[in-house]
Amino acid sequence: MNGLLLGDHVGSIYEGSDKPRGFNLPLFSPASHLTDDSILAAAICSELLKGGDNFERALIDWYQKYPNEAYSYSFFKWLEKDIGDSSGNGSATRSIPAGYIAKSEDEAINLAQKISKITHSHHEGMCGAESTAWVIYKLRQGASFEEIKYQAYENWEYYLDYDLEAVQKENKGAFTTCAWTTVPLALFIGLKSTSVENALRTCTYIGGDVDSVAAIACSVAELTCGKIPNHMMQKVYSSNARKYNDVLLTFSQFNQNFCA
Repeated sequence: MNGLLLGDHVGSIYEGSDKPRGFNLPLFSPASHLTDDSILAAAICSELLKGGDNFERALIDWYQKYPNEAYSYSFFKWLEKDIGDSSGNGSATRSIPAGYIAKSEDEAINLAQKISKITHSHHEGMCGAESTAWVIYKLRQGASFEEIKYQAYENWEYYLDYDLEAVQKENKGAFTTCAWTTVPLALFIGLKSTSVENALRTCTYIGGDVDSVAAIACSVAELTCGKIPNHMMQKVYSSNARKYNDVLLTFSQFNQNFCA
């Protein structure tokens, strides 16, 4: 789960089509910070730590703790109008914890569905959440890239085979949160990266919705490449401790309970 925090923090200042892109950009800046991705993922973690599944209430409670963040339009639409039909990647980041507590593939997918349908009931939003939780679960069970690649196509028609240079040139840093576009790309980056830092730098190179894509990619890379270096996580924690202490404590507790 540290990968989610790290990707979100580093990606926060590179999100958007008008932001710098490149493979050698600084990973840490005084302006870097956690975003709504980490806050709403903490909401899910807090509910799972209690052994509950009232994710709707948890999302509202954590929004009320941090009401002044840059939440998405679709999240506010759900809050204000009870319409949760987003096709974006928000529920994919929130479903990462499901992949850690699930004891079977079906449980990972079913739990992701419960988390997603609140705000992301659109088919593509649901697919993003299901596939992300499922990949996390499968990696914890030692699944190979080829096995994941085959089943991701069979289950969600996600073809996990990208020419990243071509993606960078074609996208030109264009910003989109569409799950169909961003989730399989994030999963592929995480699965094929040589390190968590490599995953981060690939995300900043491609641009776009960097914080969310990096949160997913680094969560995957954390399982394929090994533990994230302590100095990187220390920077995340020290930069965010004052404002987001509840988020960090919740992630720490979740890591202790489910990610050992």
